[in-house]
Amino acid sequence: SGPSLYQVGNKSSPERSVRDLVNQLGEAVVQVRTPSGLGSGFFLNGDGFLITNFHVIEGETQISIEVYHQRSGQLERKTYKQVRIVAVNKFADLALLKIEDKDAEKFKFVQIGSADALAVGERVFAIGSPLGLERTVTEGILSTKTRQLGGDLYLQTTAQINPGNSGGPLFNLTGEVV
Repeated sequence: SGPSLYQVGNKSSPERSVRDLVNQLGEAVVQVRTPSGLGSGFFLNGDGFLITNFHVIEGETQISIEVYHQRSGQLERKTYKQVRIVAVNKFADLALLKIEDKDAEKFKFVQIGSADALAVGERVFAIGSPLGLERTVTEGILSTKTRQLGGDLYLQTTAQINPGNSGGPLFNLTGEVV
């Protein structure tokens, strides 16, 4: 029962349907809640390390993470309240968090892919909590890889993204976060 048991997404996987990927990856995507708002995030490993956007947790000391575990074909929501901020990069708008609840089990997690390998026009999808609507999936294509804002390059997609999606993953069709 090493971490690979809980790993989701696979570099050698061929393209699969968004429905199959959402079923496989959904447990690795979380809702990040603070007293002043919410966002999304995703697990990097089975030990509870997760990524979200810095602006989701900026200035907050109370952070809780809602995870959806599959239990006998049903989704069961579990809230974890012992969350530590491990590292932040406000310039890249990233935060690394860790769930430290004593009863925390191993978590399912995602694989990180490469945006360099993506081509304009390729299909992508997002899982997150736009406007608080948890576990929402939106699909689109990669519109451009060279959108420049404030001196930084961004991926632009037609997948709908709204407040609450912040910190959540954008996936390619092999199930990797891009």
